[in-house]
Amino acid sequence: VHRVHVAFADLQLGETDIDVVDRASNVSSAFYVAQPSLLQQYLNCSCPAEAGCRDLASSTSNQSLRPKRCPSQAEIERVQALSQKGRMLLNAFPFSVQAEGISPKLFKAGLQLVEQLDKQLHGWPSRAMLTQAYPTKAALPLLRDRGITGLLVADTSSEPVDVRQVPKLHLWLDEDSGADAVVIYMPYGDTGRRIPDC
Repeated sequence: VHRVHVAFADLQLGETDIDVVDRASNVSSAFYVAQPSLLQQYLNCSCPAEAGCRDLASSTSNQSLRPKRCPSQAEIERVQALSQKGRMLLNAFPFSVQAEGISPKLFKAGLQLVEQLDKQLHGWPSRAMLTQAYPTKAALPLLRDRGITGLLVADTSSEPVDVRQVPKLHLWLDEDSGADAVVIYMPYGDTGRRIPDC
């Protein structure tokens, strides 16, 4: 192993969170992976407070979360600067998805949204997609067409695949289309599930 990358993927995109990313990027090589659907809402705020309107997505039923607010121009510029420095990366799909449950048309639309954000923020394409379960092999040509070469599978199912049957790092090849992706398989997902003893 020549290099290890540590990614933090729980960014809520509030003022405090941007400060944390900014400080961390100045003292280490850590980077954050942002969910593009949240970032798109943040950067393209549909209902600024000064307009007096109320966006349906401005709050949730979760009382522990701050209500959503539109960023200032300075905050938008900070996000863009962090992205341009490579300290904030995007998942290649707008959210962590179970890809086998959506149509190819919707899948392509999600990939296109991220492509637009890539151009808006830093100019280079996102190359890796986080998913909650293995997609069908039909997704591989769609990923290849957008230049996505990596797939991180964080299995969140209640009964994950027998970990002895799935290599943690492997090349997944669709022989019919010739498309492939490097897969990192996390059998216990990101749910905090207890990992069994060896």
